[in-house]
Amino acid sequence: MSVKPTKAMVLAAGLGLRMRPLTDRMPKPLVQVAGRTLLDHVLDKLKDAGASEAVVNVHYLPDQIIDHVASRKKPHVIISDERNQVLGTGGGVGLLIGRVQTPHRFRRKRQFWAYCGLALETRSSADYQMVNGQLERRKKPVFIRGLNLNHNHDLKNLFKSAATTAAARPGVLREFYENLLRKGMRSEMARLTLARKMAAVTLHVWKKGEAFDAEHLKPQAA
Repeated sequence: MSVKPTKAMVLAAGLGLRMRPLTDRMPKPLVQVAGRTLLDHVLDKLKDAGASEAVVNVHYLPDQIIDHVASRKKPHVIISDERNQVLGTGGGVGLLIGRVQTPHRFRRKRQFWAYCGLALETRSSADYQMVNGQLERRKKPVFIRGLNLNHNHDLKNLFKSAATTAAARPGVLREFYENLLRKGMRSEMARLTLARKMAAVTLHVWKKGEAFDAEHLKPQAA
């Protein structure tokens, strides 16, 4: 069974340093491309995908973004005002992870993956049967390992979005992603694997009260 998300988070709190001088007096989400702001392009895509609510976090020149989305009807925009905090991309994760309240609710990372909806589709020979001498797939639902249908959609969207961003930016997370590609993994599965790893590391460092270390990305860690 596929699950269609209705909520999303748009990370709009960045300083936009790489787009200066365009962002000297304007936040990056309000830079226009093809006659519309980057933020509107994203919100339009979310609306077309069926999202009814979007959390937009703001930090740099926040009032411009708040004023810009004030009249927006679809999706409904909720502002997460982080003007007094310097959180970076991870700040959005930290903000939403607060909904979990305590990491000790989860004894293992697989329980946290289920809560976040970071599931894997599994297949086996039991999925098929012989019908009139022909091998056909059974009509039973595909088994999704680790999926809780009541999972937190915000956290799923957040970790998958964070993984997509991390895979495109230089750093240890991108190296982890590219190593999966070199092993022959498809890009979409590599991003999901990265999202699962980021979720596992988040749970680990939160429980231990540790700072992130690249060692956490090793297979036996987190």
